[in-house]
Amino acid sequence: MNQHIIEAKISEIQLGSRHRKDMGDMEALAQSMEETGLLQPIGITPDYELVFGERRLRAYRDVLGRDTIPARIVDVQSVLHGQLTENTMRKDFTPSELVAIVDALRSFTHGGDRRSDQARKCDDETLTVDEAAKRVGLGGKDGYSRAKAVVEKGVPELVEAMDRGAVSVSAAAVLADASPDEQRACISKPINGEKMEGRGVLKWLGRIRWEEERKAILQRQLLMPKTADAIRLYHCPFQQLEQTAGVAPESVQLICTDIPYGKGFLPEVSELADFAGRVLVPGGLFVTHCGQYWLPEVISALATTLRYRWVIASVWELVANVVHLDQKQRITSKWKPILIFSKGDLRKLGPWSDVSHVEESEKDWHEWQQPLAEVKKLVDDLSQPGDLVVDPCGGGFTTAIACHLLGRRFVGCDIDKAAVLKGQERLALEAATATAA
Repeated sequence: MNQHIIEAKISEIQLGSRHRKDMGDMEALAQSMEETGLLQPIGITPDYELVFGERRLRAYRDVLGRDTIPARIVDVQSVLHGQLTENTMRKDFTPSELVAIVDALRSFTHGGDRRSDQARKCDDETLTVDEAAKRVGLGGKDGYSRAKAVVEKGVPELVEAMDRGAVSVSAAAVLADASPDEQRACISKPINGEKMEGRGVLKWLGRIRWEEERKAILQRQLLMPKTADAIRLYHCPFQQLEQTAGVAPESVQLICTDIPYGKGFLPEVSELADFAGRVLVPGGLFVTHCGQYWLPEVISALATTLRYRWVIASVWELVANVVHLDQKQRITSKWKPILIFSKGDLRKLGPWSDVSHVEESEKDWHEWQQPLAEVKKLVDDLSQPGDLVVDPCGGGFTTAIACHLLGRRFVGCDIDKAAVLKGQERLALEAATATAA
């Protein structure tokens, strides 16, 4: 690509019809350029039509009051006639600049003449979006469409993050559909120096939206369960559940939960084992989903009071999770263990499988929510109708819903008031759905 950079007179540059409406913080951009200089020149055609860099141009002209600006001459004809490789284009230009070049390409015919607006609307376009996108290195119309969505709908901070490689084009396209505040909040999250990909964006968006929803949820009043209720949800730590809910010693047939997977919860695992030792009936079961990273420590802590029995592999056919063992090693994980412990000798149970196939993710009620079908299978296989089931780490209270559907009694808790309020909402919705049916 022609790297010729000139000092162009701003008054001679033609902006044409531009799509961007949100120019972002122009004062901050101008200050940055004043302090560090214009790191990325704008792009103009030999005829001085602006190809890319509208924010930079406006900051130079309207805020800094400059008459000239560094500009790179974009030789659209060279790209049009295939004289430049895709790799050269990708190396020399950012994704948002490539989008602008595609738009410029499509205003020309193969003969080199600029096409009128009417001609561009005709069915016999001489250069399709797909052809133009491939020539500049965007891979085709899909790559162009994603980058174009970011340029048109993304806040300036998102476009800049995509251009410098902090956010992948596909992830930025996902984020561009979010509100401006959500976009800014998401790209401000730490990502350990790696490019933010699509799943990372969805994860952070979910957390950001949950925090907003949480503020509204916390305005509600908790419903205090009645002792006679078959399904009871409490706002308390599991260390206080016996007293708060009146759980008697050796009255629980099954504890079915999903403990936090981080290192911070490890000191409480032995307390959870002691809790299980007190409330489980002889032969009662303690079952929990568990992460792999601290698996040896979790098993060791539970085994101080309970007896290890087996592990079920929860396997999903969805996109794998990327686990970082350290800075050098990554693992693509598509399963997690479900640990089974007992208090003393096992009660007699029917046969159950040690592989659970998960077909889809469910995170509607909590970011750590497990699939209802899987939890129902655990409760159905490992308890009997009328049994008392406890979940000391309620989260999305999927175990409560499973017990409601399967005719088990349930007591559960969570230290997060918002999670308990959501759990009560979920239970009420399930009950209303069953009544309507």
